Amino acid sequence: HAMRGVTPDNLYNLVHGITQVNLKNIETQFVHPYRVYGKGTEASCNVGESGKMIMVPCIIQSPAEESNRGGEIVYRVLTENLGKLEKERVLLLPRMKVQRYHAKPKR
Repeated sequence: HAMRGVTPDNLYNLVHGITQVNLKNIETQFVHPYRVYGKGTEASCNVGESGKMIMVPCIIQSPAEESNRGGEIVYRVLTENLGKLEKERVLLLPRMKVQRYHAKPKR
């Protein structure tokens, strides 16, 4: 998510990194600093092109910083088998196309 601002009530206005949907008045308890995903992290990856969203399960192989992209974080990911015609493949994706799965809170 990208931050758009903080309201006077200390609520955040964000933009969802994958869908680009504006998210308004998000409480501080749901906003956390970004942490680079480590090797082996399970995630959903947007492998669509030209604005088309195609989310597939993937596993982080390694994070990398691309100096030619102004220090943007790019992940090397392994996508799962996507069907008969497409086998597993390794891709380099910008961080905004990779979303890790969040653990359910313990009760």
